[in-house]
Amino acid sequence: MKRWQKLALSGAGAAAIAAGMSMDWEGTVHRAYFDRVGHAWTICTGHTRGVKPGDTATDAECQAYLQQDQAEARAAVDRCIHADLTETQRAAFIDAAFNLGPGVVCDSTLQHLANSGDVTGACLQLTDALDRRGNRTGWAYAGGQFVQGLHNRRVDERNACLGYFR
Repeated sequence: MKRWQKLALSGAGAAAIAAGMSMDWEGTVHRAYFDRVGHAWTICTGHTRGVKPGDTATDAECQAYLQQDQAEARAAVDRCIHADLTETQRAAFIDAAFNLGPGVVCDSTLQHLANSGDVTGACLQLTDALDRRGNRTGWAYAGGQFVQGLHNRRVDERNACLGYFR
């Protein structure tokens, strides 16, 4: 069972579940590396802001970066999604915003569906969003290429969003 699933079953809040989800997918790396998918220097649990080659971080610094990055993602969800959400729905949207940026929950079909009362449809957008040509691609492309790991992460988020985590 994944960390985020244990947190969800324990009754943890959305912030803890989302952090667990991000840690499950990102891991924690204490030395900067170049993320070929995201085309950015990255450290710790997916932190990119201000990261340069050769940077290192302690466990405490990594925890602080994760809290800061998750807070920004949570703020985007809170600002753009006004529907009543369960903790796992909120966590799924926070993790998506953390990984993809606020555009996944702001000014998107996902946002429109959630705010119009179709939270299930919003959850399905994580994997079934349409591209410009009408193909179901979800949010699994980087640099114009399908990335299986991103697809797997979106499936995990969608399942959390739909309550399939037991």
